[in-house]
Amino acid sequence: MAQLKRLQTDIKRNIWNDNIINKEEDSGFPSDSLSDEYDEFDSITDQHKNFITMCKQKIDSSELPEHFNQWTAQKQYDHLIHNTSKYFPNIPESLRFILPASFKDGDCDRPADNKPDWLDMEKFRRGQKFALRYFSTICISNLISLLQIFSFSDGLKPLILSQKSNTPYRAFKRYLSTIRRVRNWYTSDPWCENTKAHHDIQMVRKLHHGMRRRLCEMDNEEIDRATKMSQPFCPAVETLMKDFAGTCPMARSLQNPYTMNRMKGINQGDMSGTQFAFISMMVVYPEQLGAHNPNEEDLEAFCHLWRGIGYLLGIEDQYNFCNDSLQEVRQRCRDMIEYWVKTNLRMVTPEWEHMSMCLFEGTSYIMSIKLNYKIFFMWMCDVLELDMRRFYDSFCLVEKVMYNLLKFALRYLTRLPGFLPLLNVLTHMRLDQAAHFEHKVHIKLMQKSSKIVPESIVHTSV
Repeated sequence: MAQLKRLQTDIKRNIWNDNIINKEEDSGFPSDSLSDEYDEFDSITDQHKNFITMCKQKIDSSELPEHFNQWTAQKQYDHLIHNTSKYFPNIPESLRFILPASFKDGDCDRPADNKPDWLDMEKFRRGQKFALRYFSTICISNLISLLQIFSFSDGLKPLILSQKSNTPYRAFKRYLSTIRRVRNWYTSDPWCENTKAHHDIQMVRKLHHGMRRRLCEMDNEEIDRATKMSQPFCPAVETLMKDFAGTCPMARSLQNPYTMNRMKGINQGDMSGTQFAFISMMVVYPEQLGAHNPNEEDLEAFCHLWRGIGYLLGIEDQYNFCNDSLQEVRQRCRDMIEYWVKTNLRMVTPEWEHMSMCLFEGTSYIMSIKLNYKIFFMWMCDVLELDMRRFYDSFCLVEKVMYNLLKFALRYLTRLPGFLPLLNVLTHMRLDQAAHFEHKVHIKLMQKSSKIVPESIVHTSV
């Protein structure tokens, strides 16, 4: 009885906090934006200097111009960035734009009603139709891609810091909101002011702005302390690291811009990486996701859709992950997986497994079916051709059966006429039902979540 009262109190606290956040979001951007820009300039200048210092340590001085050390910091930085192919040959050519992008603020403050010259609304709408046709499997691909994005340590930390997805119940609320917002982007015109898509785009921009401000107010040590979990849920991380050590390539020197320098806030490189998460698995591995023999023009339209969404979220054109042709975007995705994701997996943390578990357990509450993160991660590794025999051998019989059922469903059942449309209908139905759960259902979900990650642990670990 006492536990039930505590859970009810926690729910009221969560609702109260959500109301405060919503009021802050609805109020628009803060009025002290000028002081923000000044602080950010100072922060970026420090990051420039740290980057230059790192380059001097790792790049042979004979390769640098004569009198390089006498140049101004700005001139040194510009020279390094304008000669990425010379100084950073290990960065895949298709991804070298990420290096300068990581020094730019994540939102270029573009007006919400601006339409780019390159926008083709017919192609944009075709991309929306494709996304809805494969909506359920695209949702699966997005969850899988989040496992990859979580492997970027400084990308995971803002999620932990937000305290919005570090328990299954909190993850349920966060990802229910996210999936419904993305669905709105697939069903209405985000440039039309009175649509849900337009409203949700602006809401996401405000949320990003708030997180950027919070990160910029903290130094790296404070961020590290605040995102270090005292009791993470990580029963499989040691086994995973043993497999990754044998199957994942090691990163070469100066290969990954995301790990070269510690950046603060949410930058253009982070935003570009987010686009990768929403398109990569469907663009590179459509067959494995149940999209059999997809039309290449449809896939290109899907990329155009996300190019437009990225533009609306404040990504500058030169840093938009979905620029160029389908073939170029596909190569960009492959390079990011091969050279950055796989090398990152060698360094997964207990926090990575904890947040991955919360992601899938929370999504289970939406779908009312158990989504075991280990099974989906094993499937991802299978698609990426990673040898995970220790991890697979650690599965119990039920997990092995469920894993093979997942592969069978995506490879074969999705070929049956009517299977995908039915799966889409069920997914939409569960999203709508979950959005209107009664208070007593939230109590039950919170109780279920607390058995895995007690709220008391979460409150004392940050």
